[in-house]
Amino acid sequence: MQGVWHSPDGSVYVTDSVRLYKADVGHDKGNIVLAPNGEPIAGNYPDVTRLTKMWTEPKRQFEISTADLHKAIDILYTTGKATENPKQANNLLLKGNTLSFQTFDVKARYELSAGLGDEKVGLQAKFLWDAVRLFKAGGCENIFVKFFGKMRPVFFESENLLILIMPLREW
Repeated sequence: MQGVWHSPDGSVYVTDSVRLYKADVGHDKGNIVLAPNGEPIAGNYPDVTRLTKMWTEPKRQFEISTADLHKAIDILYTTGKATENPKQANNLLLKGNTLSFQTFDVKARYELSAGLGDEKVGLQAKFLWDAVRLFKAGGCENIFVKFFGKMRPVFFESENLLILIMPLREW
């Protein structure tokens, strides 16, 4: 499912089937579903609220400053796009406190101020970049990262924003 759901409680949900964004914005549009092009969609939006409530006990969680994560992604994503194989560089590995990628010609890593301990997860750089820019644009100083397992969505949360990103299957 791709689209935007303005839920009756004032939250907005946006999904593209790999990511889910939930923003508590307090809109007054009622219950409306829009396609990515802005056109109304007939019918019901899938019950994505269950995804945000399905997992409650993370294996690992940590808090990181938005500025630190933004800097890491900016460096790695920009570097990755300049490699001979930018598609491969789009696959980031978060292992412990290290965020990295590796291609045939380049290895890049960034040490974060917090991390997953002994856990690791692969994430697409583009999706993480989009998420962190949204947190920064929203004025969020810190992001809470919740890891529920290798094949479960990774939750990125602040006061009024929740983003779920599906991990890569390679790690």
